[in-house]
Amino acid sequence: PGYASINWFVANGLWTEAATSAGLLTSMLLAVGRIDEAQKLCESMELVVANADNDVTRAMFSNFAAYIAHLRGNWDEAEVLFERAEPVLTRPEIELHITFPVVSVYYCKHLLEKGDASKARKRAELALAWRASGSWQTLVDAQSLLASDILMLGLACLHLGDMEDAEQYLERQVEILKECEEWFYLPIGLIARSQLYEAKADFEAAASDLNEALQIAERTGALATLFEARLHLANLNIACQNLDEAREQFEEAKRITGLDGYAGLRNLANGLDSALRG
Repeated sequence: PGYASINWFVANGLWTEAATSAGLLTSMLLAVGRIDEAQKLCESMELVVANADNDVTRAMFSNFAAYIAHLRGNWDEAEVLFERAEPVLTRPEIELHITFPVVSVYYCKHLLEKGDASKARKRAELALAWRASGSWQTLVDAQSLLASDILMLGLACLHLGDMEDAEQYLERQVEILKECEEWFYLPIGLIARSQLYEAKADFEAAASDLNEALQIAERTGALATLFEARLHLANLNIACQNLDEAREQFEEAKRITGLDGYAGLRNLANGLDSALRG
């Protein structure tokens, strides 16, 4: 249906609508582990973006290209592309004329993984402030986007050691995703909340979230999320001194193929492999 809607919009010259639909589909493709397909889709939108002739649409696709570069481990390229998009995506008047919200999630994740949690928190807070402004866009926005913004703020708080706010935000984003049955994104939210539980040494709750994420990801075919959940579960078992279970989860993760383009997941797996060998 995603591709069908894009094709219909293109056939009818509705360029901004086509670009917005492509953006939503790109997000889903990345969530399920189809990075090559996501990149191909974004590249195929070059003419659509040009015809839309809109600074924000161009910035949106620069943001997607940046995150794909980030996932592939090309962080310098990602930084350039993110910095190109940010001045446009954070303009105060953005909500007056654009059908796509302030895109913050991918940039926040990039900032968190490079160790700049304070900047990630400020960026996530900016997105939520925009949502609180009462823009018409927030009335029709997908709940998964709201949950993702809250998730990033929660993770930023967790990285900064603000456990009270981290718990508030990470619990809330899971509630939102469950309420609207967002099966593509719920496992990502559960993995994030498991990190909170692990930080609180509530290993049973952390394992419960990770196992639930595994079950949903298996049903939806979200390979990247499934791989990540198994790696986190293996790491959690190491912390609990359950080395046999940790090795079993790691071996199950290694059986998942097709994720070579995800450099961060490869690095996580390599670190876990070293820990288990040690």
